[in-house]
Amino acid sequence: FGLRGPYTPQTVYNGLAQCPGNRPRAVRRKIDKAREASAPGASITRMDASLLVEGGDAAAGSLVLVEFLADDAHDTGMRHPVTKVRTLTQFEGGKLEIAVPACTSACAVLLETPGHGIPAALKL
Repeated sequence: FGLRGPYTPQTVYNGLAQCPGNRPRAVRRKIDKAREASAPGASITRMDASLLVEGGDAAAGSLVLVEFLADDAHDTGMRHPVTKVRTLTQFEGGKLEIAVPACTSACAVLLETPGHGIPAALKL
């Protein structure tokens, strides 16, 4: 990005763009632009005790669990600070059903795809 280094609160979008996280309009524009470039047709749906991931070959990537602190669970002044990130499994396209992962705080599941960023996400 031509910066001297990362900063707080920096937000990065699909590894292609960045902006300060404390500028809501700029963040919204970056998210909208990233969604336009995302792989079409990918989705994550919560069923009773499982997650159903669906998408074509362009949606192949990593299914990632991101744990964060909900607003009422901390007094840092930050919005949803991330506490843990771990890869759950690889997704090769098509359909995949996995058990809902356990998390110790608030969490979300993201589908990260090379060249497309995050075409699907689900807050648990």
